[in-house]
Amino acid sequence: MKKRNISLIIMSAAMILIMSAPVLAAGTEQKTAEGKTEITTAKETDTPDATAKESDSSDAAVKEDENEPEITLPIESDDVALQIALKHCGYTKEEAEEVIIEKDLDDGKEIYEVEFYVGVSKFDYDIDVATGTIIEYEVDD
Repeated sequence: MKKRNISLIIMSAAMILIMSAPVLAAGTEQKTAEGKTEITTAKETDTPDATAKESDSSDAAVKEDENEPEITLPIESDDVALQIALKHCGYTKEEAEEVIIEKDLDDGKEIYEVEFYVGVSKFDYDIDVATGTIIEYEVDD
């Protein structure tokens, strides 16, 4: 009977670990007193003082190409909004034609409306200024 109980406990613990693995890998998001967002992943908690920080207006988040502007949050330029849209659809600034970018309000949120063509395809993006998140996009062929 004791062996059976121990086996059940071990199996239960293993299931809990298996089910929580994606949560541990994804990390934990917390706001600091300065208003910055910090994300700590399980890998990073192995060493003290190790945290990954999401970008805010003072930190650079992403810069993959020297010719591209840095993506900082909140988004402060049309170029950064265009870069986010182009990265999402897999095209470059050189491929985009007839680019129109406007800052607007949508349900109380500040957004960038980004519109451009690549060949005969028209791309429309709504991007949240504060988070850099693509709220909505549409591709017309």
